[in-house]
Amino acid sequence: MTDVLTVSRNGDECHVLLNRPAAGNALNADMVGALLEVLDARCSDGTQRLTLEGAGRHFCTGFDLSDVLAMTRKHDAEPNDGDARHADDCLLGRFARIERLLQALADTPFQTIARVHGRATGAGADLLTACTRRELTSDAIVSFPGASGFGLVLGTRRLAARVGPAIAREWVTSGRSITAAEALAAGLATTVTGPPAPPPADASPQRELDAYTAALIDDALHDDIGMEAWADLTQTRRRANDKDLALLVASAARPGLARRIAGYMGSISAFRRQQVPTQ
Repeated sequence: MTDVLTVSRNGDECHVLLNRPAAGNALNADMVGALLEVLDARCSDGTQRLTLEGAGRHFCTGFDLSDVLAMTRKHDAEPNDGDARHADDCLLGRFARIERLLQALADTPFQTIARVHGRATGAGADLLTACTRRELTSDAIVSFPGASGFGLVLGTRRLAARVGPAIAREWVTSGRSITAAEALAAGLATTVTGPPAPPPADASPQRELDAYTAALIDDALHDDIGMEAWADLTQTRRRANDKDLALLVASAARPGLARRIAGYMGSISAFRRQQVPTQ
């Protein structure tokens, strides 16, 4: 297996370790591709249970944003609409592959277990949400900052299926930190282990949700798929997955995605600097 994942087998059980601890196990292209390969292989080799964990301090800190600032700075230095569109298109493709990964994880024929410690942020929180069982340590923190941070609608319908539309809307539109105890009470976590932990300080500022993104979230939370009395579960899942992908593309395809992400990253950096006590 690639160095971004460690995969082991024990009979019909599979253990997958996200192995980019220095990057908070953020999802880069190699990790997403490797996870897709693992899930595809496990669907035909008799696997009955797959456990997903993260190495180091965190489960998964979301989408790897490490090269976004570099792309944006290049465009600032050399203004070119074609370059900006290329950056946006690259990001759109990468987010679409993450949505494909989340669908593959949610639709596996075997049980999936997420064991979460530290932070599960953005796409990392969506990985958690997609699993059958969701086991958190008491000090784990979950957040969904994509919509409020840079207008991305990813995984909202799956989250609503776990916690209900009202709670999902509040978590997604605020992007705030969610404790393990709160996740358990809402139904996102299935178990929480360890002694009670103090409430965390938010790691990012609260941001106003734009009207376009709010409308897409409303669409995600509106159940118009139709279950046909569960007559054809495969077709129902396909229609739901198609809707999720369409909403993701609609949110990410607006011009300026790279700049919105860069602005979000800049606001987080400024917010964290303000939180450091002066001597």
